[in-house]
Amino acid sequence: MALSIHEEGTVAETVERVLDFARSAVNCSHAGVAFVHAKRRIETVASTDAVVTAFHAREMELKEGPDLSIGRDRNSLIVDDTLTDDRWPAWASVAAECGLRCVIWVRRYTSQRIMG
Repeated sequence: MALSIHEEGTVAETVERVLDFARSAVNCSHAGVAFVHAKRRIETVASTDAVVTAFHAREMELKEGPDLSIGRDRNSLIVDDTLTDDRWPAWASVAAECGLRCVIWVRRYTSQRIMG
């Protein structure tokens, strides 16, 4: 995946490639690419459907959740079940209401900088 993404010419092409890989790698129903700016603002740059975009917006309103918690020291995060995860209670409740039960985050970065 890394080599394939590196070959893409534009950010839009790279993002689409990431979505394709994410959906095929874990056979998920929803996928999105978001940039988290200074751990304060989530920018959804692409998603497979409106559920992902709305979900990121709700996370910003709640000011809690994995997107805002994933730091430089963590490359990925998994929520096995939003009905039982207690790290971000308000976030988990909204996720379950949106139909999202299992969620995976993978940070995209190079050796020089974090990209998304």
